[in-house]
Amino acid sequence: MNTPRMCPSAAVQNLVKLERQRVAEWDKEQTMSTITLQPDLVEDLERLAAQQHIVLEEIIATALRRYMRQVQDQKIQKEAEAFRAMHAGLVKQYLGQVVAVHEGQVVDHDEDFVVLHRRIRQRFGRTAVLLRRVGPEPERVLTFLRSSWGATCSTDCASCSTARLP
Repeated sequence: MNTPRMCPSAAVQNLVKLERQRVAEWDKEQTMSTITLQPDLVEDLERLAAQQHIVLEEIIATALRRYMRQVQDQKIQKEAEAFRAMHAGLVKQYLGQVVAVHEGQVVDHDEDFVVLHRRIRQRFGRTAVLLRRVGPEPERVLTFLRSSWGATCSTDCASCSTARLP
């Protein structure tokens, strides 16, 4: 993905504006932290920022967000493995319900995905927690049929708005 280029002064002004908005939204208890980087890494990042015409802080923030997303994705993969391993027991106890799997264990369940999501968000914050409806099979498989105009769902299903088309 190409990051839009902007002149350094405009980037700094945007960063200052965003930072003021962020600070205004923070609770009084929250504070900013300083991260110390190795000098050679700082030089490399400053060179990259100059080449890309973006501010150094944006490069660092983007890199950290990507890393955090990668860690969350890895956690969800592990939780999905735990879900598959527990599936037979889940079917007996939670068939048709949505379960929340965190650290390899079911931590909550509900028939309503949105209600469960709210409870999990309140309990675990932004921590990655797998929410998955328990069905007869551990993985829901969708088959798509190809036609001259595109692909359509091969079954009528309540969870999607796509009906089978000829």
